[in-house]
Amino acid sequence: MLISADDLLLLNQYAQGIRVINEGKDWFCLLSLDVQLEVLRALSNLILQAGASNNDVNPAIQKAGLKKTYTLCVLLQKEPIKVQLSKVLALPSSEYIKIFSLFISLFSIVDERRRETKCKNGCSHWWHKDLSNKAVVKQILKQLESEAGHS
Repeated sequence: MLISADDLLLLNQYAQGIRVINEGKDWFCLLSLDVQLEVLRALSNLILQAGASNNDVNPAIQKAGLKKTYTLCVLLQKEPIKVQLSKVLALPSSEYIKIFSLFISLFSIVDERRRETKCKNGCSHWWHKDLSNKAVVKQILKQLESEAGHS
């Protein structure tokens, strides 16, 4: 099961601070455990695609307001990050809300860096468009739904 285009858009809006993270946590908690895990897997993929490194973990922990001693934080501070993300995803569901908070913070940090470096002079990534503009969002959702229908 993949997450919906709407959910993917929401994750990007939370990461970019367009939507308030506490709203994101409320949204996440209302999902079934299976869907929560799918959201976390999607975030893990976004984090890797955006170019996360272990150097991004401590700032993300701080941004998320988590203790460095939490299991998920200890795991992510080890290398390689791709392996550690998988280990974090294997933690019990009671950890999902903390994982969500940390993953959103981590994604926020690495995607911001990507926008300021690789995409500095413009890019075609839909998630780097103005996601606070309702007309842009409507256009993006229409495009994503169209692409999903053709795959």
